[in-house]
Amino acid sequence: MQAMAQITIRAEQELIDRVKDAARAGGRSMNDFVVSVLDAATNPDTLDTELERVRDRLRRAGLLAELAPYRGPIPDPREVEEAGKRAARGTLLSDIVSQNRGPE
Repeated sequence: MQAMAQITIRAEQELIDRVKDAARAGGRSMNDFVVSVLDAATNPDTLDTELERVRDRLRRAGLLAELAPYRGPIPDPREVEEAGKRAARGTLLSDIVSQNRGPE
């Protein structure tokens, strides 16, 4: 399970009331609703109809965080495999630590 964190926001009471109403209408807690909205705004893998509606509204409002796909160089798989083999030939970190500890 991932670690949980907490945030505090300041917003106009009218917005807070709308969020409470939207959460209540969906039979959800305000926290669950806000977390879902934040996830829909930032997670490109979220694909259900409710979140797609939220995502569309955020997109139209200019608030959707749409990240461009990675366009950097892709290493040759053979080079990656060779680099892994070279790295595996080194001294184990645990051995280095043990050697540098000295007598106990």
